[in-house]
Formats: sequence, structure tokens, C-alpha cells
Amino acid sequence: MLNLGQQAFKRGDYKWAATLLNNLVFAEPERRTALLLQADVLEQLGYQAESGPWRNFYLSGATELRNGIQKVAAPNTACIDVILNMSMAPNF
Repeated sequence: MLNLGQQAFKRGDYKWAATLLNNLVFAEPERRTALLLQADVLEQLGYQAESGPWRNFYLSGATELRNGIQKVAAPNTACIDVILNMSMAPNF
């Protein structure tokens, strides 16, 4: 499947390459070659995307495949001021 993905990438068939490599990456997530090729494919799809959100999805996916998912701090919304200002009445 990796060879088919590489061939599709070389001929510019990025959507087909993404489909093939996505299946391979989910089946064998430790295969670094597949991860990096999938990142290259998503990057090309991002460069060609006309839609800003799609471009961001593709390029974010490429970054996550190359660098892993970065952990970021979550906001603390459970402070006493927020809790005291929440209504307990139903919102019908």
C-alpha cells in the first residue's frame, strides 16, 4: 500500500494518495515512512486548497503527523466567579 501511495503522490493524485496512506497510517501508526509521506500529501492538498478552513485542516494534519499532537494548557473555567454567575433555571 505504501508503494501505491508513493506512485499516486508522484503523479499528483493527492486525494487517492491520502486515502491509501490514511488507511496504512491507521493500520500501522509506527511506520514512520508512511507518516511522513502522508504529511507530504496533506501539505500538497493544503497548498492547493481554495478554502481557508480546508487549508488549515490539511496543514494542521501534516504538522501533527510530523511532530505529534502538541499538548496545550486548557483554560480553567471552573472558577468561583463563573460558577456563581451560572443560572440553574431551565432555558426553554
